[in-house]
Amino acid sequence: MRKLAVYSILGALALLMAVPPCSSGASPDDSDQPLSARSRPIWNPFSRPAKSNPADQLAYADALRERGSKKALKQYRALPLRWPDAVEAPVAQRAYAELLADKGKMFKAFEEYQVLVDLYSGRFAEYDEVLDRQYELAMQAMRHRRAKFLFLPGFVAPEQSLPLFEELLENGPHWERAPEVQYQMGEIHYLSDEYELAIIAYERGLHTYPDSVVAERCAYGRAYCLYLLAEENQASVSAQKEAWAAWSLYLMKFPEGEDVRLAKEYRNAVHRRMAKSAYEQALFYERVARKPQAALMAYREFTKEFPSSEWTGVAESRIDSLSKELKSEGDSGHDQ
Repeated sequence: MRKLAVYSILGALALLMAVPPCSSGASPDDSDQPLSARSRPIWNPFSRPAKSNPADQLAYADALRERGSKKALKQYRALPLRWPDAVEAPVAQRAYAELLADKGKMFKAFEEYQVLVDLYSGRFAEYDEVLDRQYELAMQAMRHRRAKFLFLPGFVAPEQSLPLFEELLENGPHWERAPEVQYQMGEIHYLSDEYELAIIAYERGLHTYPDSVVAERCAYGRAYCLYLLAEENQASVSAQKEAWAAWSLYLMKFPEGEDVRLAKEYRNAVHRRMAKSAYEQALFYERVARKPQAALMAYREFTKEFPSSEWTGVAESRIDSLSKELKSEGDSGHDQ
C-alpha cells in the first residue's frame, strides 16, 4: 500500500508539472494569439529556471553568457519553457538557438530558430536576420561531412538538409533570399542524383523568380540535368529533344551568361547525337529493312533537319543513288 501511495504522489506531481500540448502550425497571422492556445514545448523539472521571474532569469542567463559559462544554454532554455508568454521568452529562445549554432549543432539550432518563428512571429524584431541564420545553418548541413574517422574524410549527405530548405522557404516565400533557397533545393536533388526532382526544383525557381540573380543558374541546372538524362537514355529521341530545347532556352534567355561556352558545347553534343540517331535510322531502312522508299524519305528528312552534320554529305549521296535506283525500277516496270 505504501508503494502504491508513493507511485500515486509521483504521478500527480508529473501531471502538475507537465504543460498540456496544443495544436501546432503557428503562422505570422496568429502572433497575437496567446501561446497557451498554440504549440509549445512541455516544461520539465530538469529545465528549472534559477530565478523566480522572467526578467531576472533573462538577466541571469545573459550574465552567464557574457562569462562564457556553459550553464547559459540551460538557463536560456528554461525561460520560454517556464514563462512561454513572457516578453522575455522570444529573446531567450533566440539566444538559445544562437548558442546551439555557436556549438556547431546545426540541426538543433535550426530547429530552435524554427520554434522562434513558429511561436513568436511578430513578437521579435529582425525577422529576416533569423531567416539568414537559418539559411547559413541549412547550408552548413548541406555541406557537412558525416562518418569522419581518423584519416577517412567521411561523406556528404546533402539530402538530409532538404527539409531545412523546405521549411525556410515556407517561412519566407517572398524573402529576398527565397530564390537562393529554391535553387539550393534543386542543387540538393542534383547532388543526390535525383535529376527529375532537380529539374522540377530548378523550373520552379526559374518560373517563380524569373528576374532573380539565380534565374540563370536555375536555367543552367535544369538544362544540365536534362542533358544527363539524355545521356542515360541515348535511344530516346524525346530525351534528346528536351535537352536540346533546354540548352537553346538557356542560350536565348542568357546570351551573355557565364556558362554560355559550356552550354553551346553541351547543346552541340546533343545535336550531334540527334543527327547520328536520325542518320542511323535512315541507314537501317536502307540496309537492314531493305525499304529503299522509306530510306529515301528518311535521308531527305535528315538533310533538312541536320544540313551541316558530319553525315549530311553521305546522306545526300545516298539520296542521289536511291533516287536513281527507284527511278530505274520505275522505268523498267513501265516498259514491261
